[in-house]
Amino acid sequence: MKSFSELGITSTRQTFSGEKIEISNVLNIEIIINQFKIEPSKYPEKSNGKRLDISINHEGKERVIWTGSVILQEMIQQVNKEDFPFKTKIIKENKGYKFT
Repeated sequence: MKSFSELGITSTRQTFSGEKIEISNVLNIEIIINQFKIEPSKYPEKSNGKRLDISINHEGKERVIWTGSVILQEMIQQVNKEDFPFKTKIIKENKGYKFT
């Protein structure tokens, strides 16, 4: 009988490593964005109903940030895949966030 690992089955879902941190912990601090994904939010009535998951390096450790920020979603989707990873800061401007 085969073991599960011998079946060659892998997950198609993209997962990120690292502890989840709040976006407020990295405001105005240079971070490295490794990759991202946009998925349906569990709060579809808020904003555009989507959640941005960002894999970052902060203080030498891998971390994950979740946000519903439409501005950050729009901005990060404009980054070419070959430009990852990249350095940036997330700043709060008025009531929203943006990359600088």
